[in-house]
Formats: sequence, structure tokens, C-alpha cells
Amino acid sequence: MIIDHIRNYRQYLGLGKNIARALEHINENVPAFAGGRFLEPKNRYELNGSVYVLVNNYPAKAPGEGRLEAHRKYIDVQYVALGNERVGWAPLDDRPPVQAYDEQNDIAFFGGPHTLLPFNTGMFAIFSPQDFHMPGIEVAPGESPSYVRKVVVKVLV
Repeated sequence: MIIDHIRNYRQYLGLGKNIARALEHINENVPAFAGGRFLEPKNRYELNGSVYVLVNNYPAKAPGEGRLEAHRKYIDVQYVALGNERVGWAPLDDRPPVQAYDEQNDIAFFGGPHTLLPFNTGMFAIFSPQDFHMPGIEVAPGESPSYVRKVVVKVLV
């Protein structure tokens, strides 16, 4: 896992052409992602045959409502365009899934220990297939959840 602010994206361009394309696309569209252009609940569009973009709008959830997830086919490049949340992370290990791998949606869900990290407006994270991650967790449990707009760029491994 890598987590940083988008202003530092150039440091990660050497991770591969599609990761570079994802980061450059996010950086080029920061104002559009934060503005009113993506108000629908979910927007999806292709960047190329190996990279597509999802724009999600949601309220952050309580820690007990989150589930660790992992992917096999895609790397997630996640960017918080608006709002604040925490994201759970753990290294992939041999824990059994609580929901088996769904090949069509490239996702399996897991339980178990993890670390919650702050994930605020302007930050991005890169989650590889060896990373369990739990997006969308509220910052202050028990308070009204914050609204989050997140851009997820899916990069084919």
C-alpha cells in the first residue's frame, strides 16, 4: 500500500505506465472531481483497455459496518475528492474469506485485524492485490457520518 497527497503523485510515476496514467488523470481532474460534474451515485468510464474510473458518492460508515476487501485482477488507485474518512489496511495473509472471491466483480471480503488510517481530501492510496483494504470508515465514530466523494481508478495487473 502507498498513501500520499496527490500533490506528490510524480514520485510514483515509475510504478508502471497504467499507474502513472491513473495518477495523472486524477491530478488533471482534481477540480472536476471536487466540483459538481460527478453528482450521480456512481459514474464509470474507461481510460484505456486496462484502466477504468469509478466516481462514488457515499456517507462514511461505522467501523463495525466495514469489511476488508482484496482483489486479484486489479490494483485500486483511490483518491478522496471531497470529505474525510478512514481506510482500514492489513497485509494479505492466509485468513479465510468471509465472502468467497467473486471473479466477475474481482473481490473477496475478509474479517480480522487491521489498522485504520486517516484518508482526507486530496489524498490517494494505491492498493495492490497483496493489500487487504477497508474503504469508507467514518472519522469520528458515533457522530453523523461525513459525505465522501471518492475516485477509484482500477488498473489491470
